[in-house]
Amino acid sequence: MPKQYYKVVTRDSTRARIWRSAIAEGKAEVTYRRGGWSRAPQWLAEDGYHLTVFDSMEHANSFASSYMSGGNLLNAHIWRVHVREVHDGDLPPRCLLWTIAHGRRGIPDAPPWPNGTVMAEKVRLVECVQPRASP
Repeated sequence: MPKQYYKVVTRDSTRARIWRSAIAEGKAEVTYRRGGWSRAPQWLAEDGYHLTVFDSMEHANSFASSYMSGGNLLNAHIWRVHVREVHDGDLPPRCLLWTIAHGRRGIPDAPPWPNGTVMAEKVRLVECVQPRASP
């Protein structure tokens, strides 16, 4: 059986059947449709910043719960996903979200990646396994 991966997303409030990145916004935002492949914005992928997924349901839920406890991600959902071209070795430095949201390459001065973070060049939503992740 192939390795299972999980993605934390939120429902797009303005477009039916569209999901969006849980925390990446602005110029770094990625949208997802069930069954369709998504990629990171080209300007981020060129520097090795691809889409983030988690290597287990536990890691995905831990991430969603940590954000929800601060009042963020109130509408977070966890999906089982298919991935292509996985990068699970050394990840590039995590960047401050506000810099990449404004289209800047980011200042690598953020906390480490959440446990279980993996990057993939393509991600496809397959099945919503946990609507509204638990805090």
